[in-house]
Amino acid sequence: FDLMTTKLLNLKEIFDRLDPKRFSEVMEDAIMLMLDSIVEEVAMKYMPNVWSMLPKKVKDEIIVMMNIESETFLTTFMEEVKEHI
Repeated sequence: FDLMTTKLLNLKEIFDRLDPKRFSEVMEDAIMLMLDSIVEEVAMKYMPNVWSMLPKKVKDEIIVMMNIESETFLTTFMEEVKEHI
């Protein structure tokens, strides 16, 4: 493992090649597919009574808003990873 991470692969160089904005764009479809189940799981864990009483239209709007915010989150996340690797 040491040979691979010190001689063959330099993680900083690899992450420096990644464009955080492009990363978030590429991940957009995958995130949208996962958001529904993630939001459902978290909501049912922390506020099951409220979540179960919400109309589907409201739940869907929450997921859409989360998807919109995910691009900013992923871009910022990748920028921070690049800085701290």
